[in-house]
Amino acid sequence: MTPVNVPCNDRFARQLGEKMPDLRRYARRLTGNAADAEDLLQDCLLRAMVNWHRFQQGTNLRAWLFTVMRNLHINSYRRPSHHEIALAPDELAAVAPARAPAQEGAVEMTDFLRAFGKLSGARQETIMLIGWDGMSYDDAAARLGVPTGTVRSRLSRAREELRDALRGDAEALDRAA
Repeated sequence: MTPVNVPCNDRFARQLGEKMPDLRRYARRLTGNAADAEDLLQDCLLRAMVNWHRFQQGTNLRAWLFTVMRNLHINSYRRPSHHEIALAPDELAAVAPARAPAQEGAVEMTDFLRAFGKLSGARQETIMLIGWDGMSYDDAAARLGVPTGTVRSRLSRAREELRDALRGDAEALDRAA
């Protein structure tokens, strides 16, 4: 196998390393199994390292990486896999149960990421610690170096902002229809 020349600077590579746990969890949620999640994670990291010059410093790296990962995941469904075996429709139904289309989830995730990206850094971090990492309010407060009441307040306001932003998108779509 020929090594790939990845034109990535050390600072960006360190930042990628810091985001690995979040990316691994997100990949697992997208794919539903550990093996596919690891493949998706590796593809995402490679794509990010090759295209690191496209990332705008000062913006949300985590959101950028999640977008890269989501797009890779969606694209994996668009192109035919060399592992697929053609089956007749009646055979396919017996092998694999039907599943709901993923478009709605992808649109909802895009809306959420857009709304999440508009939150302040402190509110984003609070949501990530409580909602994503499952920390208690006290543990998150200790990690952030703020009182527990501040964590509760930030979380409440962040959730309210997200609800308003997502409700606003739905209302805008309703008006357009």
